[in-house]
Amino acid sequence: ILVTLSGPIIQPIFFVKASLSSGSTKFGVLGYCGKTCSATNFGYHYGTEITTTASTTLVLFPAAAGVSLLLMLGLFPFICGPRMQVPHFLLGMLSLAASASSIAAFVVGVYLTASAVSGFKSAGDSTSIGAALWMSLAAAVIQTLVAANVGLGTCLGGRFDRKPSYV
Repeated sequence: ILVTLSGPIIQPIFFVKASLSSGSTKFGVLGYCGKTCSATNFGYHYGTEITTTASTTLVLFPAAAGVSLLLMLGLFPFICGPRMQVPHFLLGMLSLAASASSIAAFVVGVYLTASAVSGFKSAGDSTSIGAALWMSLAAAVIQTLVAANVGLGTCLGGRFDRKPSYV
């Protein structure tokens, strides 16, 4: 969620910081901030380095945050309630969707960060990578670990509690 709000809303979290002749500009999911901030929306345009089409694909970040929120809400009955009332298959599919969307958002973030860095460097400007890329990597890794844990719990859950048939 924090990566989704990067840019004009939470300015310390950004993907790329470009040091231009007119000052530094930080680019996030919902826009960019230099001396002034852009409007908060998807699909912003900044020179030839960042196109509207490329920045529109950052919509995967709020989608991943939404699926992760659904997964978190789906895990509450599992943590707080009786184990038999939890739909394990649905929880497994939801965790797989959350993991896949987080990985897809991270891949899009890496691609857009790399293309922005190469675009600014070819124009002779210096750039640095911000915390948003590393935060999205951490989210993708954690979501994948949760999906593996939920998947193993779905496939193997309850099998170790049974008594062997030969006893």
